[in-house]
Amino acid sequence: MVRPKKTATSPNYRAIICAVGQALFAERGFAGTTIREIAKQAGVNSGLLYHYYSNKETLYLSLLETAVSEIVVQVENIAASPDTPEEKIRQIVQAWLAYYQAHPQSFLLIQRAVNEHSPAAQALAQHWFSRCFTAIDAITTEGVQHGLFRPLPPALLSFAIEGLLEHAVHIHKLIGDISPDLSGASLLDELANLVLTLLRTDTPKRSVPVRRGKKRLPGKKPRRSSQ
Repeated sequence: MVRPKKTATSPNYRAIICAVGQALFAERGFAGTTIREIAKQAGVNSGLLYHYYSNKETLYLSLLETAVSEIVVQVENIAASPDTPEEKIRQIVQAWLAYYQAHPQSFLLIQRAVNEHSPAAQALAQHWFSRCFTAIDAITTEGVQHGLFRPLPPALLSFAIEGLLEHAVHIHKLIGDISPDLSGASLLDELANLVLTLLRTDTPKRSVPVRRGKKRLPGKKPRRSSQ
């Protein structure tokens, strides 16, 4: 099949295929997604799709690389800046949340690959996740050396930061069901402050605004409804 000639009004077939593929892979995983289904939902035939990607695995890996590379590069750039360790951590949290809000499907795609323990996830860990960890580890090492962060192994602090960021993104929509005293929006708004509070050696007390349910007296347990 000959690839159609591109004109000013031609659809961006590659972008359409990528958008559909990302959504399907995120929802169904690699094994549960077929090239035929991607092509059908993209409104193209399989032959055209193969002009852009040689097989399903090539498309899948390309989507994963795109999903993770942008945020990793941002983290590396922040780590290389002359800002203080605290400022860098705050910027990383803000960049992480901004990227998630702009590309939620990218996070779902990556999480699905990790949950499936796929070879693709291992490749991501070796190349991209390790780069992100190395960048954050450089920041925590500097923070510990200057007495700004708790005197724990920097690698443990870096792992805790990454874990907290990932968990907050994946759980924030359920926070209101888990705790009546906290909303998902307030969790994300205060995430940078939370991370820094946990890292600092000497943190001043400050109040954190949260969405609360019904107020109850201190020490008084909520009344259970009678059956």
